[in-house]
Amino acid sequence: MKKFFHNFLRTAVSLVLTQESGNSVRVSLYKFKNKHKWIFKLIYGTANDEDIFNNIIQKLDGKFDILMVHS
Repeated sequence: MKKFFHNFLRTAVSLVLTQESGNSVRVSLYKFKNKHKWIFKLIYGTANDEDIFNNIIQKLDGKFDILMVHS
């Protein structure tokens, strides 16, 4: 549902805004996100490398030989 809403919103915005104004909004959101990181940490929490690795292992049930993770 979250992905559907995200795609819907992107499509609606792209129909209304020009490429230049869309880029301006994107830059503004990027600056806001970097300036107010504490808000996103409060909402989504934080994780270290070990937490992320253990979560991946748990979700994949250990059924792999080689695991490559890109971020």
